[in-house]
Formats: sequence, C-alpha cells, structure tokens
Amino acid sequence: MPRQHRVLRRLVVLITLPATWLAITLALLLPGSTAAVAGSPSPAPPTASDGPCPAGAVNCLETTDDGYVYGFDTVSRSVVAIPISQAGQRTPGISYRYTLSPACPTSTPFDSPLCAAASAYCESAGKTGLHENVWRTSELSNFDAWLIVGDVCTGRLGEPIPAQQIVDEVSEYERIHVPIPKPNVQPSKYTLVNLPVLVSVTDPGEQVMSVQQPVPGQLVATPTFTWTFDDGTTLTGAGKPYEDDIDPRYDESGYYLSHTYRKPQPHASVTLVVTWHATFSAAGETFNLPDLDMPGITTDFAVDEAHAVLVGG
Repeated sequence: MPRQHRVLRRLVVLITLPATWLAITLALLLPGSTAAVAGSPSPAPPTASDGPCPAGAVNCLETTDDGYVYGFDTVSRSVVAIPISQAGQRTPGISYRYTLSPACPTSTPFDSPLCAAASAYCESAGKTGLHENVWRTSELSNFDAWLIVGDVCTGRLGEPIPAQQIVDEVSEYERIHVPIPKPNVQPSKYTLVNLPVLVSVTDPGEQVMSVQQPVPGQLVATPTFTWTFDDGTTLTGAGKPYEDDIDPRYDESGYYLSHTYRKPQPHASVTLVVTWHATFSAAGETFNLPDLDMPGITTDFAVDEAHAVLVGG
C-alpha cells in the first residue's frame, strides 16, 4: 500500500540589508565621489526530496519504486494506486497513463456503468472490492488509444486520492520547500529626499521538485515579486542592485526598480511579497495549484533632507 501522507509546517524569515549606501548619499553632497554597492547574497535553494522525477523532466507521470503505478479516474476525479503487476508490459523511457473502470462489457475509461458481474466477481474469487479493468495509454499514441492491460479487485488497493486532497497537500509541500528570497533595499537605513530608493531581490527562478505524497509527481513553481511602499506606491519585478556605472538619479530607461520620496519621512518602509505560481503533474494529469503569497517582508528606513555643508579651504 502507498505510504502515509505527511504534512510539515514551518517558516522562518530573517532580513539583513547592506549598509554601504552611505557612499552614494555622500555623492549628492561631495561632487566627484563614487560608490559601488554589492547585492545581497542569494539564499541556497532547498534540496528536493528523492522521487521519481528527474530534475527538469517534462513528463513525470508514474513511479515504479514503490510497487505501484498511478492512474487518474476521470469519473471520480481521484488518483488510484495500481499494482505494477497489473500495469502490463512497459517500454523503458515511455510515459504511460492509467485509469480504472468496472469490468463490464460496455465500460470505457471515461464512461463506466456498473454491472452485476463486476460486483460479484471479487467475492466469488475470495477477494474484496469491485472487479475493475486497468486501462492504459502511452505517449506513443499521443495518449489517444486506450487498451486494457490488466484487471484488479479494488479491495487490494489503497483508498482513491481525490484531486482536491492532492492540490491541498502539494500546496502545503510547496509552501514549505520554495526558497525565501531576501530583499535588498538601498539605502538600507537612511536616505535623502529626492534620492531614489532602490529595491531588488535575487530571483531564484523556476523551481522543479519531486514530490512523493500524497502521490508521486512533479511540482513546478515560478515566483513573482510585489513591492509596496508605506505611501501606497507599488512596484513589481525582481529589480537590480546599484551598479557603479548606472546612476539611479538619471535612470530614464527604467533599469532599476526605484521610488523617490519628495519630503522627509522619519518612518518609511517597503514590503516585499513573493507570490508563487505552480502546477503539479501526476498520474497523467496537471493540477493547477492556488497562487501562494508568502508572508510579506518589511524593511524600515528614514528619509531625511540634505543640508548644505560648508567646507573650509
């Protein structure tokens, strides 16, 4: 029988920000000075759990290491675990899809009336459950031609796994295992009126992970980034950290993601929300997961006015 489902929960967020923006602040007061600011280091991605899906695989429709293949029953919208012994002779490297239907003369993979023979067969054979045919199709036929490759009494199988349960549990797995990007706000603590505040984050990119529970499959998640300043200004994107040869005060091309305060603000802030958009592929089906908004990460800073400085000479 398939292993029991596991659900984990934990989230820890730490924020550290660079303090080297002082140099560019001084550049407003002391002509000719320059500054180079390095971006925040990116967090190490999580290690994907062992599973049947190779990293970057396009199709990951079944597993063989636990003694089962998995089929999606379109009538009940559930995934069923089918013993490999009933899965028919398979060609290595070919992806297959499976489903079940009552072993009745007129049954098809997607229209499955129940007959007395299917109900009585397993009991007469000393088994439990309903007598069902195992149907299979493969990518060799573009998943169009379905053939009966075996039969099984469903009393030998685990409980079908509803599609909603798959979505719920894989969404929880996603929440725990996607990386937590670290915001980079420059200047980090203090800035000046009319000096752009730059925001950026190291984009971890598309995450491809193998998942074993509640059914083996492949999770693919992609992040987007939303920045909201305390005055209501909203920016989207990963942004870029400050570069020595690109002055953010004259950035007409939109190279940076930036926001400029026009008056002092002693308690300014910006909040980063990372949203993950994901799909999960298993048993020949692709499940769209709800968008996952990670808890916002807020960075506080102060906005001061620049004051003239008299320099003796």
